[in-house]
Amino acid sequence: MKAPSRRWREIGIIPDVTALAADVRQIVEEELAWRYFTPHIWRILPLKEEGIRQFWKVKTNRGTKQFTIKDPYEHVRQISEGRLLITDTYECRYEIADVMKLDRDSRELLSRHIYF
Repeated sequence: MKAPSRRWREIGIIPDVTALAADVRQIVEEELAWRYFTPHIWRILPLKEEGIRQFWKVKTNRGTKQFTIKDPYEHVRQISEGRLLITDTYECRYEIADVMKLDRDSRELLSRHIYF
């Protein structure tokens, strides 16, 4: 946790949020969800390339999103079997929980543009 001051500074670690009082736990969980906001990609719409830049349009659990990544070799990471974490040029993160659960067209687009 960090406390506001002239500069944010760490003030402690919460080893188990489930041990907190319900109202405090809710505040902590809301803050973590906001801080680590990661839309989950369900479908890939157009995916275009220009040089090392890729322009994505996707459907997520948070609606349709558009973003750009500079270099897929650095900004698309396989974090486990079939699970990808994508970081765009603004350092926003998107997740594909299971590539095999994407529709056929999305998997085809992904396989043409991303090598993992």
